[in-house]
Amino acid sequence: MSESRADLSLAAALRVMAPMVELLLREGVTYPRFANALKKTFLEAAPGVLDASSTRVNDSSISTLTGIHRKDVREWRSVGQPPPQAKKSWCCYGSLHPLGE
Repeated sequence: MSESRADLSLAAALRVMAPMVELLLREGVTYPRFANALKKTFLEAAPGVLDASSTRVNDSSISTLTGIHRKDVREWRSVGQPPPQAKKSWCCYGSLHPLGE
């Protein structure tokens, strides 16, 4: 059975993260604290990914892409986050290049 691109990407990210997790643990960062910070990172990255794929950027599309509940997306935006806007995303499938260029 072949692995999906998502599975392969996750496996690569976990290999890269292992030393970072060791550092975080040594510095007293707990999993819940890290997971909360990572949620914000997913929310911040989503508009750029959606825009690069010509998908309308709104709370629902961000929620669908990230798997983060729409209520949490709305809450993130309500605490002073600007409306979703496209940002350049970087991808490294073969070489580094901004998506959409």
